[in-house]
Amino acid sequence: MHAVSRLKVLVVEDNSSDAELMVRALKHAGIDSAWKRVDTEADFTAELSPDLDLILSDYGMPQFSGLEALRIVRSRGLDTVFILVSGSIGEDMAVAAMHGGADDYLLKDRIARLGPAVMQALRKRRLQQENQRFLASLKESEERFRQITENIREVFWLADAASLELLYVSPGYDLIWGRSRDELRTCPGQWLEAVHADDRDRVKQAVFNQHFPEARDLQYRVVRPDGSVRWIHDRAFPVRDSSGNIYRVAGVAEDITEQRQAETKIHGLNRVYAMLSGINNAIARLTDRQRLYEEACRIAVEHGDFGIAWIGQFNAECMEIVPVAAAGLELDSMLRHTAISLRPGVTSEVNVVPRAFYERRPVVDNDIAASPQGGRRRQEAIRRGYRSVITLPLMIAGNSVATFSLFAKEPGFFDEVEINLLTELAANISFALQSFAEREKVEYLSYYDPLTGLPNRTLFIDRAQSQMRARGGEQLFIALVLLNIERFRHINESFGRHGGDQLLKLVAQRLESALRGKEHLARVGADGFGFLIRGVRDSAGVVHAVERQLLSCFEEPFTINGATVRVAARAGIALFPTDAAQADVLFNNAEAALKRAKTTSERYLFYAAEMNSRAAQLLSFETRLRTAVRERQFVLHYQPKFEFASGRICGVEALVRWQDPDKGLVPPGEFIPLLEETGLILEVGNWVLRQALADHRALRDRGLTPPRIAVNVSAIQLRRKDFSDVVIDAVHEQGDDPEALELEITESLLMQDVKASIGALSVLRGMGIQIAMDDFGTGYSSLSYLARLPIDSLKIDRSFINAMNTSDQDMSIVSTIMALAHALDLRVVAEGVETDDQARSLRVLKCDEAQGYFFSRPIAFEGITSMLEGQRAAPPNSVSSV
Repeated sequence: MHAVSRLKVLVVEDNSSDAELMVRALKHAGIDSAWKRVDTEADFTAELSPDLDLILSDYGMPQFSGLEALRIVRSRGLDTVFILVSGSIGEDMAVAAMHGGADDYLLKDRIARLGPAVMQALRKRRLQQENQRFLASLKESEERFRQITENIREVFWLADAASLELLYVSPGYDLIWGRSRDELRTCPGQWLEAVHADDRDRVKQAVFNQHFPEARDLQYRVVRPDGSVRWIHDRAFPVRDSSGNIYRVAGVAEDITEQRQAETKIHGLNRVYAMLSGINNAIARLTDRQRLYEEACRIAVEHGDFGIAWIGQFNAECMEIVPVAAAGLELDSMLRHTAISLRPGVTSEVNVVPRAFYERRPVVDNDIAASPQGGRRRQEAIRRGYRSVITLPLMIAGNSVATFSLFAKEPGFFDEVEINLLTELAANISFALQSFAEREKVEYLSYYDPLTGLPNRTLFIDRAQSQMRARGGEQLFIALVLLNIERFRHINESFGRHGGDQLLKLVAQRLESALRGKEHLARVGADGFGFLIRGVRDSAGVVHAVERQLLSCFEEPFTINGATVRVAARAGIALFPTDAAQADVLFNNAEAALKRAKTTSERYLFYAAEMNSRAAQLLSFETRLRTAVRERQFVLHYQPKFEFASGRICGVEALVRWQDPDKGLVPPGEFIPLLEETGLILEVGNWVLRQALADHRALRDRGLTPPRIAVNVSAIQLRRKDFSDVVIDAVHEQGDDPEALELEITESLLMQDVKASIGALSVLRGMGIQIAMDDFGTGYSSLSYLARLPIDSLKIDRSFINAMNTSDQDMSIVSTIMALAHALDLRVVAEGVETDDQARSLRVLKCDEAQGYFFSRPIAFEGITSMLEGQRAAPPNSVSSV
């Protein structure tokens, strides 16, 4: 399906709720829209404009009608897509609306069809516009072709009227016939021998049996030596002498191949459009699968000019495609009744139908008579004079359920345009089949997740309640576990919704395999699963099950769209009967535990009464933190970065610390998340930025040459529209030295909104501020975006550095990142270097810079001042640890 940009939509509806239902239906179909509702003629007329993409109109309203709105639109010459959406429109009224220029109509109780109907109407309108442009282009092309051929390409010839001997042939013959005039002089009949075998007798009769009282006009084909075929328009005129007798025949032969191809293409487009329109109307009208099959075949033959249309449905038990509808065939024809086997090794059809079914794509044979193999069906089709066939798979939820075959008598009948339109038609029929299947599965889908086939939240809680009732008197626990996939949103952003769905299905399959069935497993949220553990004696049993069965499913990577992806999960656990006596309450308590686990480093947490006291502690902590922000209780510590080449300090990273008057230094892991959650990070982040620049200026004032100071940027800061202005203001206020500053932004944060990141950071980088991508390797960067991002360096995440000397995989990742960065002319900084082995390995890998406890812990301002003073007195390469 073609992607649709944001649509400008006008909704003509007196009921605002119905209007909102329409817009939600569009959004559900993936159609983004800017819309406005009107219900009077005056308002409607005022809102009409050529840039409207779509008009959705009720049929009858107290002050206005859909037909009147349609009349106004078409009378103004607007070709805006117009769809009637009514609760009671009859077929006669619908036909009148379609004659009046409506693109489609549907009933409000079938509002789920609105999105596909809009997509189809937009596609149809786009094709109509392309057709109009094509016709205009063709007209221009023909004029240009005429002018050129009058001077260059046409073949001018002259023959004796009595003997028909060619007396002169212009140079255009070499170009059009693909043969030389020298050969023609040697063999005068050569031009006629080149005429297509199917046209030769007709041309001979016209040339040799006709006298010339009047002009002669012929169209025929010639076959060039390379096998290509050209259409010729050959016009001959009698030339009279002074006595009025015909003594010469003059002619002009013109290559009209492009014109004939264009005419054929236009005819084909109109033919297929008529078939598309007819079948789409049937889709909108019919609710029965068999009737849709029969109507599709009938319309394909009557309106699409296909000789035979045939639909077969998949029978899983016998592994056959069984005929269910056909047109263009006698009732007793073997083509109408013969099934096609899908079993390996059984030859009942030459490739086309089985391939289309298994490959789930259209399969074309444009010369079935040329195939060396052939079953009874193929031989029968050839006997009837058919030479081309296409088979289209009809699918539900991505799986083939039927095939639609169309036969034509011309070889080479199906070109790319025809195939694309028929593929669109098959998609529309598949959508209708999907709707039928969904309607049949309404009850099923009320309790099951359609993507994974697992029970949904409703059925899961119901089953949990049943288990709790059944085990109410036992001394054993029932554990309700909720599992959440971490960073699932990033998967969707990196691989698209299809990639996210693929991951969910893979996770469901692993969980189902690990838990030996789906009876006590469920999908309970967009990125969450639920599981019941029955008959456990204590929490240790629950932990064992969670670790060994659930979380172990995430140890091996997943493959999405050919890419290897590692994901993790967290779990929240609530126990019956200690945490709740009702299933819905138990579920909510597990959610609370999961939410808490997401805010900690724990992979899973139990729900417990202590969570209430923890909430009180958190509130007190937040109050103290707000006081700290107000009273500026923060200080900056600096961790130096060392350059391997020189062994000297080449930069420092500013790290904020909270100097609590009562408790001393508070670790950043305890207060940074709360700063971000409360939004206080903006104020603190601005202070850090200005203080770091002030400290840089203070170092210069002491006569030192301080390196750049790196400041970390939070998600909330980067997302603000005034982020660039805030940074620029800080630079101007603290000495106007942009080269003193480096901004570190995590890979995942940069990739959340790549275009916005590029815009904001390009401005800053343009004034001399350096940009570093932090924690590289933990996100999902696209290489195409990475090359476009305005960054100067990559910081390899500490997790890879810690493991690289013990893991070949992590060592490969580190070396690959360095090679990639250097290829993009970026510097590489290793984070978290803690051992001499790590430092030596990084030096061998030609890492540019490193920081970590091996070199120096984060230290206060006076400490970094001392280090820089000591470095000033020391010669280069004197830092032995590097």
